[in-house]
Amino acid sequence: MNLISKIKLFAIGGLLLLAIALLLSDRALPSSPELYSLKRLQEKIFMIVKTNPRDKVNYYNLLLDKRLNELIAVVGNNQSELILTSSLRYSTTAGLMTEIIKAHHLTDASTIAQEKFKEHQKMIRKLDDSYPKDENEEWKFIQDDYNYLAIYSQQLTDAFGNEITPQ
Repeated sequence: MNLISKIKLFAIGGLLLLAIALLLSDRALPSSPELYSLKRLQEKIFMIVKTNPRDKVNYYNLLLDKRLNELIAVVGNNQSELILTSSLRYSTTAGLMTEIIKAHHLTDASTIAQEKFKEHQKMIRKLDDSYPKDENEEWKFIQDDYNYLAIYSQQLTDAFGNEITPQ
């Protein structure tokens, strides 16, 4: 086998390995740092590719569900050392989504976001209620997510006022 064939074989193997890692990384949790880093990189690339603000909001909406599931998994697996970073990623995603909605005056997306925030607040409240408060201080980060959602929801109400149609 000549050098060019070896290079091609190596490149194909590398691309195959990367493709498999990307597929696996979609379900990665913060407790798997290598795959989770790949997942985050993939998400950032997807966000850069999206140029339409509505597409970005829709993607943030999807990411917000993923971030909540990650937070639930971290709490459920009793990984208190990961709660802060998971909580920050969650609230950052909600904040970025809110900013795009406000900046591009996406009234209908505001209504959908506020419904999502209320739904997530219920789940976060349950998560907070189930977290043992006497073990450590990480429960405060869960509470922060609940509070941030209330703040972002109020920002959307302030931005759009009567334009938001109740559902």
